[in-house]
Amino acid sequence: MRALNVGLALTLGIVACADPEPPQEHRFIVVALSDGEPVAGVAVITGGERAGETDEHGELDITLTGRDGAAVPLVVECPEGYRSPVDLRPLRLQSFRHLETSDGSRGIRRTVSCLPTERRAAIVVRAAGQVDLPIMIRGREVARTDASGVAHFSLRLRPNRSVRVQLDTSTRGDLRPHSPESTLRMPDRDEIFVIDQPFEVEEAPRQRRRRRSTGPRLPVRI
Repeated sequence: MRALNVGLALTLGIVACADPEPPQEHRFIVVALSDGEPVAGVAVITGGERAGETDEHGELDITLTGRDGAAVPLVVECPEGYRSPVDLRPLRLQSFRHLETSDGSRGIRRTVSCLPTERRAAIVVRAAGQVDLPIMIRGREVARTDASGVAHFSLRLRPNRSVRVQLDTSTRGDLRPHSPESTLRMPDRDEIFVIDQPFEVEEAPRQRRRRRSTGPRLPVRI
């Protein structure tokens, strides 16, 4: 019995001292997109080391070595004109999740977003038929209403920022309201804004006709 216990202990000791499963290679394809379009030149950093940059298709093929279940931190640095994502989920090394890629090799596709730092705002102003009214933003004229009382222009704005659009009526004292403003808030996408601004035209006050003086009236002798 004692011999059996000694043999079992030796066996358990050998198992405990055996080397764990060796690290394996895990392939990932990082895909950088902006509103569904590929972004080239996106730097990918894994585990604190620069893995490379995305190509013209917005893709970077990387291989990581480690044991299944390990988590590798992922950092993405988007090029100028784009916002880099923050707090990305780490890359999880799990062989059973590998998928077949288009070229027949095995890898996990990971998509990251590089959204533009500015969005395009197309603005249409309809001024109830009033012609040649300046459209002002931050004190600067950006357009004027045409012969139909309409103006259109575009701006580049940061997402979630507001901008005030003013119709300058300083040369038209008969229009009410006076130099009205509209506030627009830019979403995180390209957007079209339409401003319909009604006006009332005040009539000029009529001047009372002054009675013409013919001089003092003299008494008439009968």
